Amino acid sequence: MANDSTNIHLLFQKVLGNTANEQELIAFLHLLDNPDIREEWMQFREWEAVEVHSLPEGLQERMASRMEGKPGKTPAAKTSSVYRRIIPYAAAVAVLLVAVWWWHTPSAPVMLASATTSSGEIRTITLPDSTVVTLNARSALRYLENRKTGERIAELEGQGFFEVRNHPGRPFAVHSKGLRTVVLGTRFDVRTYPGITPKIAVADGKVKVAGPNGQFAILGKGNAATYDTTTATFSQFSENPDQVATWQHKLLNLDGLTLKEVCTILENEYNVNIRLQPGIEKLALSGQQPHSSISRTLTSICFVFQLKFEQTGNTFVITKQ
Repeated sequence: MANDSTNIHLLFQKVLGNTANEQELIAFLHLLDNPDIREEWMQFREWEAVEVHSLPEGLQERMASRMEGKPGKTPAAKTSSVYRRIIPYAAAVAVLLVAVWWWHTPSAPVMLASATTSSGEIRTITLPDSTVVTLNARSALRYLENRKTGERIAELEGQGFFEVRNHPGRPFAVHSKGLRTVVLGTRFDVRTYPGITPKIAVADGKVKVAGPNGQFAILGKGNAATYDTTTATFSQFSENPDQVATWQHKLLNLDGLTLKEVCTILENEYNVNIRLQPGIEKLALSGQQPHSSISRTLTSICFVFQLKFEQTGNTFVITKQ
């Protein structure tokens, strides 16, 4: 079809009326490769009010097949799942908008798995790339893959221990609370609960963790780092690789934590509220503490600092003796 104004107008009307056939829809999409035509098309207010109709039976599959085979674009095998989910339920207009977006923007990561844990729950999952992740209590994980770059992305809330399977050319990155930890194949722990200083510790291999403003730290086996969100700085230190994820065995690693942070961890673990008397929040703890129950754990901590606690329902109040 020639690209004169009359033919373009007729083609637009057919698409608006949902009467365009397969060849006409594809011709319309090719027209949108022209930025001048796209700009003019975007001014058509009738697109906003067009009635929604499904594409004719069989047309959506043929469109998907033709679109997936467009030269220079992502191979069909990598886009078919997206198109076959979208097209059968979309109006012709929506399909075109999706297609235009696909042509003119980089391919976005696709979510392939997700998992969450509740209070007191520890859960181990295997991701589609064979990476094994153990999630601590009150944590959430989304796993995505960028089909264009091959990058594997884990979006974490809370705490997780990662045993990453190495795939050459396919880096693995953990995004959590503004931090980005990149690895190839390693075992490491990421903790980014709200109210607790973010921490990354490496049990084996090497990782690079970057902050939101370009700061970064390189950590090897037996290294750990915390991130100060106020000063935007990393603090590195040594940590026994065997103690990187003691929480999986119901052992609470207190090193470097304040009483306030420990109480936040216990709140996540036992689904309780813990209130502290003003002035004791920043007491520094160290060592390891088994936590088979909230009462036993608080009793041990209070003994060290000559504190006491009272319980009312699910609320614990810790004060000086």
